[in-house]
Amino acid sequence: MPKNSQSSQSKDKKYFTSDNTLLENFGTVKVTKSPEEVVGTILKFMGNVNTSLDNCFNEDGPYFAMEIPEYKQGYLDIKKRGAKVRVITKVTKNNVHHCRDLAKLVDEVRHLDNVEGGIALSDSEYMTTTMLDKSKLLTQIVHTDIPEAVLQQQNFFNNLWEKAVPAKQKIRDILYELDESHNNIFSALDNPIRRSMLFYLRDDNLKISQLTKKLEISMQAIHKHYEKLIETGFIQKNSEGMVSLTESGGAFLKQLPSMRFLFENKEFFKTHLLSFLPTKFVQRIGDLQDFELVTGVIPNIEKCQDLLFANKFVKFIGIPVYLNPNNEDFAKLFKSDVELQYILAENHDLPRGWSEFTQKIDEKGLISKGKVKRKMMTRSHLMMFVSESSAALIFPDLEGIPDVNSILYSKDSQFIDWCVDLFDEMWDNSNTFVEGKIREY
Repeated sequence: MPKNSQSSQSKDKKYFTSDNTLLENFGTVKVTKSPEEVVGTILKFMGNVNTSLDNCFNEDGPYFAMEIPEYKQGYLDIKKRGAKVRVITKVTKNNVHHCRDLAKLVDEVRHLDNVEGGIALSDSEYMTTTMLDKSKLLTQIVHTDIPEAVLQQQNFFNNLWEKAVPAKQKIRDILYELDESHNNIFSALDNPIRRSMLFYLRDDNLKISQLTKKLEISMQAIHKHYEKLIETGFIQKNSEGMVSLTESGGAFLKQLPSMRFLFENKEFFKTHLLSFLPTKFVQRIGDLQDFELVTGVIPNIEKCQDLLFANKFVKFIGIPVYLNPNNEDFAKLFKSDVELQYILAENHDLPRGWSEFTQKIDEKGLISKGKVKRKMMTRSHLMMFVSESSAALIFPDLEGIPDVNSILYSKDSQFIDWCVDLFDEMWDNSNTFVEGKIREY
C-alpha cells in the first residue's frame, strides 16, 4: 500500500474509548447510557457555558429544569456568569407553572408546538436526547464538542427560534384560564339579578332590604346573589349594613358597555373583523354602542354626504369608490374653512376622477396654505369619516377588505370621540403622502 494512502486512512480513523466516547479529528462524540452519567454530563456541560445557552425541549423539559435542584442551580450559575439563556418549549396547562418560573430565571422563553426530545447548545458544545419524559429516568444523551456539529445545530436552533412565539402571552392566557377566580367573575355576571344589583349600587349605597325592594325579590332569594358578589370582590358591606361597590367592582362595571356592545352585535362581527384594532380601542369598543347600521350603496352615500356639511373639521381614512368626487358639496368642503385631514391607503381604490378632482381644486395650493393635510399608509383594514357632529365607520369583512356596503353611522359624542382618537393614532403611524401610489377604481 502506498505510503500516502496508509497515512490518509490512519488520519480518518475513528475510535471508541471504553466510556463510549467517539474520538474525532477535532473533537469528541459521547453517548451516555446511565442516569448517573447523564447527570454528570449535563452538569459539566452547564459548568462550561461562557456566553450563551440555548435549550429546546418538549413540554416535560421545564419540569426537569425547575424540579431538579442541580439543574436549577446550574441555570442560576450561568446567569451569574453573565451568559444569555434562551429556551424553546411547548407551553401547556400541565407545565405552565414551570414555564412561568423558568421565564423568570432565563432571558426569554418561546412557545412552539410539536417539540420532541431536547437539545442544548452552548458556545462550544451540543447535547441532545430523544428520551425526555418526567415519568422516567433520563438514561441516554449524546454530547459533542465538534465545532462543525455545534455550528450546524446552532443554525437549526436559530431557525426554530424565529418560528417560535414569545411565551409570555401564552403563559398569561393559560394561567388566566386556570384561575378559578376568573371563572367566578364570569359566573357572577352571568345572572341578570346580580348585574342589576351592581347597576343599582353604581348610583347609591344601599341596604340589602332596599335592594330586595328594587329587585322585587325576597331576602332569602337575594342572599345567594349577595354572597356571590362578595366572593368576587365586587361589593362590600360596612358596619352600618350599607352595601357599596368596591373599587374593582366600579372599574369592572365600566367595562360592561364594551361587553354589551360585542354581545348585541355578535352577528355583525361574525362577518366582520375586529382583531386589527389596537387593544385600547377594543377595550373602549362600548363607546360605539349608540349607532345606526346603514346598508346599501344609496343610503351609505347619503350618510357620507352628511359629513360634508361640517363646520369645524373633517377627518377621513379612505374613500368608498361609489362616492363622486365631482359632487359640488365635496368641492365646497375642500375650499371652506373646515380643517381637512385625511389618510389614503395603498390597498384602497379611490373613486374614478379623484386625481382630476384634486387638480381642479388646486389641492397642492390648499396644502401649502395648511388648509388640507394628508398622509398615506401601506394598508388599512377600515374606512372612516368623522366630523365634529357625526361619524361613519366601515369595518372590514373576514378577508380584511372594507365592507363599503355596511356603515356604522352615529351622531353620538362618544362614538365621535372614539373615531377621532383612532384617526389620530393612525395619523401618527402613517407615512408621507406619495402621489404615485394612489390608484383609482
